[in-house]
Amino acid sequence: MKIITTLLFSAFAVGLCYGSTLSDWQALHDKGQKGDAKAVLLVIDQLEKQLVENEKDQVAKVYLGSAWTMRSRDLGIGSEKLDALKKGGRLMDEAVVAAPDDARVRLVRAVNALQLPAIFNRRKLAHADFGALTTPPLVQAVGQLPAEEQQAVWWFAAESYRIQRKPSEARTALEKALAADPTGPLSPQVMEALGK
Repeated sequence: MKIITTLLFSAFAVGLCYGSTLSDWQALHDKGQKGDAKAVLLVIDQLEKQLVENEKDQVAKVYLGSAWTMRSRDLGIGSEKLDALKKGGRLMDEAVVAAPDDARVRLVRAVNALQLPAIFNRRKLAHADFGALTTPPLVQAVGQLPAEEQQAVWWFAAESYRIQRKPSEARTALEKALAADPTGPLSPQVMEALGK
């Protein structure tokens, strides 16, 4: 799943048109996803500076929230660990409240929430976000994303449905993931999950 998440976030970097700054954040975020604690600290610093310059940048805010959850992963057991996790969740939630129709913002939170252990009680948010991303009106915004990102939406939505024990919806989402980008980076995993 970590490889798939890295592919997903790489797709965001290609799909967004925010210039090299987002690409820099994305590279650090990807390193953080792979366990590089220094990269997590650097991306947190860069994203916090971006939000000082533009407090309405909800894409930066949702990525910052995701980075804080990675920071929590890197901290030892104690109150700082839980505080970092809560801060990350709060930032992602604020970004979604401020930009509920931004498919990318919803997707970052949804993937992050889906991958956290169930004990942290964020799975309901993931399921709600994927429900929103795969139904009108937000599904139209998903359709405007680059093909790799569309595939990621449907791939992770399938995982959300699988967790909820909805096999029919999961299979439909997998079929849509393959249709979104038949040669995309997730296609081998999608085809395997479909038994093709």
